[in-house]
Amino acid sequence: MTIRRALFLLLATVSLAGPASQAPAQTPPAPKAPQAAGPPRDFHIFDADGDGLVSSEEFRKYRVKRFHGIDKNKDGWATPQEFAPPRVGAAHGAPTAGGGAGQRPLPRDAVFISLDKDSDDRLSEDEFVSAGEDAFAAIDANKDGAITPDEWNQAPRVTRGKLLR
Repeated sequence: MTIRRALFLLLATVSLAGPASQAPAQTPPAPKAPQAAGPPRDFHIFDADGDGLVSSEEFRKYRVKRFHGIDKNKDGWATPQEFAPPRVGAAHGAPTAGGGAGQRPLPRDAVFISLDKDSDDRLSEDEFVSAGEDAFAAIDANKDGAITPDEWNQAPRVTRGKLLR
């Protein structure tokens, strides 16, 4: 018997036996229920009590703490020399606290000037906190005084970035 003929017989036998010799077809697994996504990126920075909401009070406390971190000499004012804005990641476009490869700084002077409402070349705690409150109000879509993860995710990145400044 030639190899060609033996191969033909083997294939014919397998094809005739076909489905009867194979294991019964299994039904595909049911699709998994969507898992609840974790909190959005950077959301935990503001959600101090971990309840899944950022209240206006939690946000205010964050801004006050951030201001005191900027005010290096603790004189109650943040100057352009003390002020260093977050950096914007080229990959994500969202403000980040650190620098690194592929990141470019926000124009420090432009950010500082936008926060310095009375143009005295220094930021008071009130100026700094109130600037963030505008961004908070823009993200709080239903105006209930708290930001939900959905509201956070639906807000433009630039608006979320203003919260981190």
